[in-house]
Amino acid sequence: MLWSIAVLLTGLWCLGLATGYTTGLLIHVLIAAAIILLVINIKQEIVIYDELTEISRAGKRKKAHLRG
Repeated sequence: MLWSIAVLLTGLWCLGLATGYTTGLLIHVLIAAAIILLVINIKQEIVIYDELTEISRAGKRKKAHLRG
């Protein structure tokens, strides 16, 4: 979801630059918002990956403990 919004904002930013019609600060707010959304999304994906990795490791440790 955040990727879609970031792509949309980046597209609007590019369109604003290409047409030469800018609304002052708004054109720069669009790219800043897109970058912020991308950073938030990447951070969330890293947290989810870390949690899944920890769950996987805990399961492997439990299996090894039961065998040994």
